[in-house]
Amino acid sequence: MTDFVLTGPRGDNPLGFLAALGALVALEDAKVLAGLRWDAVTPVLRVESGPTSPDELVSLLHHQLRREPSATAGVIAQARKEMEEAKRAFKKRAQEIKNRRLAKKDAQLARKAELEPLEAALTEKEQIYRQALLTGAVDPAVTLGKNLTVSNQDFLGHVKVACECTPPNRRWLDLVAAFGMPDPLRPEKRMQATPWALVSGSGRQDFLRSVADLMVQCRPEHIRQALFGPWLPNDELRSLRLDADDDRRYALRDADPSNDEPKTLWGANRLAFEALRLFPAMPGRGGMQVRGWRSNNGDWQHGCAVRWPLWSPPLSSYVVGALLSLPDLWFQSRGAGQRLSALGIHRVMESKRIRVGDGANVKYNLTPPSPVWVSVRTVLE
Repeated sequence: MTDFVLTGPRGDNPLGFLAALGALVALEDAKVLAGLRWDAVTPVLRVESGPTSPDELVSLLHHQLRREPSATAGVIAQARKEMEEAKRAFKKRAQEIKNRRLAKKDAQLARKAELEPLEAALTEKEQIYRQALLTGAVDPAVTLGKNLTVSNQDFLGHVKVACECTPPNRRWLDLVAAFGMPDPLRPEKRMQATPWALVSGSGRQDFLRSVADLMVQCRPEHIRQALFGPWLPNDELRSLRLDADDDRRYALRDADPSNDEPKTLWGANRLAFEALRLFPAMPGRGGMQVRGWRSNNGDWQHGCAVRWPLWSPPLSSYVVGALLSLPDLWFQSRGAGQRLSALGIHRVMESKRIRVGDGANVKYNLTPPSPVWVSVRTVLE
C-alpha cells in the first residue's frame, strides 16, 4: 500500500478537485485498486496494489490517458455524412407515405416496399459509422463535435451509438451521460450542455476539440506537474476554464484582462475531463439536473452553483459519486452537518458559474470557491 500526497492540486479549487478525481478514475480504469482522501485541502491517493513511486504513478497515468493521433478523421466524417443522409432519406420517405393518406393495408404495403430497404440501408450506415468511431477516432468520447452545442437530434444519435458500445467502452457512455441532456421533442434545437462546459467556441476555445488535443499532446511532465506541482499554469491554449484563477473579471484585476490570455495546466485539464463522468446529467423536475449542481431557477448559464465535499477516509470513485449526490451538501442545519461528519466529510466547497462580458466576447467562469460548511473538528484543529 502506498500513499501519494498530491502536492499540486487543491480541493478548494474546482480544477484541482477534478484533477484529483480524474487521477482516481484513471487508476481504476487501469484496474488499480485505489482510493482518494483529503488532508485538509490536499489530496492523497492511496494505491493498494500498483505503482509505488511518483515516477511509476505518472507513467501509468500517462499511458492510460494517452491517445494516438487519428489518421482516419476523413473516414469518420464521411461515414457520419452517409449515415445522416440515409437517416434523412428514411424520414423523408416515411413522411411522403404518410401524406398519401393511404388505407391501412395499402400503407402497410407501401412501408414494406419502400421503407424497409431504406431502414436496412440506415442500419448498415450506422454500423459503419460506429465501427469507424471505435477503431479510428482519437477517442470516441470527443467525436460529437468541437463543442457541446450540437442539435438535440445529433446528440441523440451520438447517445445511441454510445449505448451500443462494447463493455470495455463503458467510459464513453459515462462521459456522454455527463455531457448534458437532449430534448427529443425539439430535435433541431441546441442540446442542453453540462454547466462544466465553460467554453463553447468563444475566443477560439473549443471544449471537445481542446480535450482531443490534450489527449494527444499531454506528455508525462504535464501529468507530473498536475499531480505534484508546481501548480503554476504555463501552458498555452486548451484551457477548459475550470481553474478558479480563470475568473478574470475587471473587479478582481489591476490590469485589463482582455489582452492577457490565461495560461493553464494541460495535465490538470486532461485529468479533469476524466472526472466529469462522476457528474451525469439527467431529466428531473423543472428540466435538466446535474449531480453536484443546482441551477439558478432553471438557468444553467449564469448563477448556477456546484458543491463538492472533502473527506477523510480513502474512497473509490463509486463512493465519491454517492457523496456528490448527498442532499445534505445543500442544507445548512445542525442535523445535516452531523450526518456529513458521520460520513467522514470535513468540508463542503461551493463555486458558481458566472457570465462575463456580452455578445461575441462573452465568457463563462467559475468563481473562487468558498467553504459553505466546515466540521467542528476541523475548526478546532
